[in-house]
Order: sequence, then structure tokens, then C-alpha cells
Amino acid sequence: MNIHFCYLRNIFKFHFCFILGLIVIDCQLSFSQDLTISDKNEIRYDAKLFVKELELLMNTLSNPNISRYSRDILIENSCSPSANQIFLNEDVIIEDDIDPNNFDYTAVKDVRVVRYLKDLDLFYLKKQEQSIGFTSLISGEVKNGEYVYIEVYFESLFNGSHKILSDKYTVTKRVATIKAEKQKGIWKMLIASIVFYSPQKHKFVQQYLDYLNKEIQMDSMQVVIDSLHQNIQIAKEEEAVPEKLEEKKEKKGLKYELGLKAGIGLPVGKFSNLAKVGLAYGVEGIYYINSFAAMEAGITFNSFKGQSETNAPKKWSSTAYTISVLYFLDIKNINPYVSLGIGVYRVKSVFNTPGAPPLNIQPSEIKEITNNFGFVPKVGNIIAINEKLNFNPSISVNNVFYKGELTDGMSFVSMNFSLNYKFY
Repeated sequence: MNIHFCYLRNIFKFHFCFILGLIVIDCQLSFSQDLTISDKNEIRYDAKLFVKELELLMNTLSNPNISRYSRDILIENSCSPSANQIFLNEDVIIEDDIDPNNFDYTAVKDVRVVRYLKDLDLFYLKKQEQSIGFTSLISGEVKNGEYVYIEVYFESLFNGSHKILSDKYTVTKRVATIKAEKQKGIWKMLIASIVFYSPQKHKFVQQYLDYLNKEIQMDSMQVVIDSLHQNIQIAKEEEAVPEKLEEKKEKKGLKYELGLKAGIGLPVGKFSNLAKVGLAYGVEGIYYINSFAAMEAGITFNSFKGQSETNAPKKWSSTAYTISVLYFLDIKNINPYVSLGIGVYRVKSVFNTPGAPPLNIQPSEIKEITNNFGFVPKVGNIIAINEKLNFNPSISVNNVFYKGELTDGMSFVSMNFSLNYKFY
């Protein structure tokens, strides 16, 4: 009995250790892949071609013949699972070079990939011909850690101009980190970050140039970059995964802006026979639903004086609480919109009453306060002053369904100018 028990126990131990060993081996294989020389050559070659796909995307977004809808779809598909995906996900961080003042690693501004591509769409002057070029591509060593990745150096030049800033673009040196994953025998590439080239961080570039110069001095045969990298050990020690590969996540929030506005009001219709041109001031907020629609809410104070102090009407003041839907038009180089809104107008009317000297009755004022419904069609244009401020000139028609007893109608045209601070 004991012999059978010991025998079964030993069999159990053997199978348990065998299964445990398989699990350990499987886990190790899942975190690390053995790369052949052929794998590394394929990754180096494809990674450079993949950077050229980014060049194609940026030139497509800069083409004035591509509709806003198509551009938005391209941006969305570039960082989400699709046939056109080239970025790892929407949280990929890119060091901005859309602003021509950002041209090397000494002045860095991190943005998420969607913001970067939308800034390119909004601020870079569009041209029919390709105006963005990537040259001097150099592949680094294929790294095999938690996943396989490679760095690719390239030089970028925007041959166009910025819509707002007058500074000219210069050649910038960039490094893209690309994650590689083998799927059904083919290496799939996705960009994980793009940063400015730093000699201290990206030593593989100078090592390759030094090797190339040495080969030229020795008058050796001409070779292409990919075959060179097969025989060169670019780095002796494993480098840590670049900081940019860590998932830097900005706080996801609403895309909105708040600001102050001032302007004038021009009485129209019957109201123009009673009142003079008035002044206006207030506050407004805009929440962007998507690239072509937004909601706007505002509080505006308008004041008007009567045409003549001797007549009965003396002055009016209107506090308008409005909400509008904005629709942006897809017009080259500008960002105009049309909108329709509704609101409540709290109107205070002040009138003079004549005196009666024989009866010793002095002139006096009559005040009337009413709450009125109205609707407001408007046109305007959002103009980016810089990355944090927008200028918003607009013209609106305030159709007030005035229900006061002392004034026959109250409608006016507003010309307002707003300065808004962007919270995105």
C-alpha cells in the first residue's frame, strides 16, 4: 500500500514540475522574443518606410483639397485600430514642432498625437503640393525588452508657413520610437513617440555617421544603411525603454474657452425711431462638441439712450441670457461659423412724463421691467491669436419679442468682439 502511494506521489511530483516548467517557459516566451538577423534587418528596413507613411499623412492633412470631414477621419484612424493606423494609441506623446519656435531638444512642448495633428491642420498653411519632407533616415539598433522597438532618426522640414506666426521653419532633427510586433509572420509597426534628437540620448546616430566616414576613408564598397546595421553593434549595453514610451496621459477634460466681449448695438425696425446706437459688454463661453460644431452661452448687457431727451422715451437697458449652437464652415485658411440661439432678455425701460407747472407737478420718470423671449441668428469667425487665446468677432440680430406696454417693439443688431482663453 505504501509502495503504491509513494509511486503515485512521485508521478504527481513529476507531472507537476513538468507542467510548471512549461508555464515558466511560456511566460518567458510571451515577454521576450528571439530575434534572428533576418528579423532585425526586416524591422530596420520597414521602420524607415513607416516613418515615410507619417510624412504622407502630414502632407495629406496639409492639402486644401481634402475636406474637413476626411481630415478628421484620417486623424481618428491614425491612432485607433484601422487599416490606416500608424500610432500606438491616442495617448502617444509628440514633442511639438508645428510652432516654428520649437526646433530642438532645448525647448520642448509635449502634446498628444491628436492635438498635434489637429494643430497641423489648423495652423499650418495648406498647399496643393507636398510641403513637408523627411530626409536622412537612420535606423537604430533593434531593442528586445518587454516588447520589440526601434528608434529611427530623420530630418524634417516644413516648406510652408505658419498661419499666425511669422517665424520661418528650419530643418529639425527628430527621432521616432516605433514598436514592432510580429503578427502572422509579418512585423507590424506603430509609432510610440516622436521627440527631438538629443546627442546624449540618441548616440546611435553619431556612431553610424562615424562608421560611415570610416568606411569612406577606407575606400570600401558602397553599402546601404540596412546592410551596414546588420554588422555593426551600435550599443554594448541595453538601454532603458525611452521615457517617451511611458504612457504620459494628459487629463482628459472638456474642450472649452471663456472670455470677455464688448461692442455696440444698432436699433432696427420701430426701435430705431426711438433709440440711438448703444454700447454692449458681457461674458461668453464656448464648448466644442467636435471639429465643426460647438455650444455657446453668454450674458450680454446692452444700453440705449432715447433719440431726444424732450420726448417720452429716455433710455433702455437689456440683460440677455442666451445659448446658441455654432456650426463651423470649411473655408480655406479661416474658421468662420454661423449660429442660431435663443435667450431671455430682461429689459428695463425708463420714460419721462411731462410736468404741469400750473399744478406744481414736476417732470418724473416711469420705469418698466419686463422679461422677454428672443432668438438670435449670428455669424462670426474664430481667429487663433496664439495657442491659448482666440479672437471672436461676430454680428448678431437680436429679435426680442418685447411685451412691454410703453415701447412698440425692441430689436437690434449687435457687433461684438470677444477675447477668449482656451482651456485645452
